[in-house]
Amino acid sequence: MKFSRSLLLGLALMTTGIFVGCSSAPKDTNVTLVDQESNAYKTLYQQNCAGCHGQNLEGRSGPNLQHIGKKLDVAGVTKQITNGGPGMPAFGDKLDQGQISELAAWIAKQK
Repeated sequence: MKFSRSLLLGLALMTTGIFVGCSSAPKDTNVTLVDQESNAYKTLYQQNCAGCHGQNLEGRSGPNLQHIGKKLDVAGVTKQITNGGPGMPAFGDKLDQGQISELAAWIAKQK
């Protein structure tokens, strides 16, 4: 009984922390996304990424990606998409390598 109460309290605190921490990400309103006119990545991003990273990469439950190209190159973004990471699911079994490469190339251009 004591263990389950502690578990519930821990889960409640963790869930609250996720929502508070993720929703308070700074929003960069002066960002210009690169290659917005390219349609190739749009459907992939909208279907697989926007739910967590936002329509304009501003971040939601996942981190802001508007300037991720300053931190990660294409290989780093590819690895993250393929394998996932802290809080992010892996997409290596959901998307094919061409789709991952397309997304990674576009996301890495965001500097």
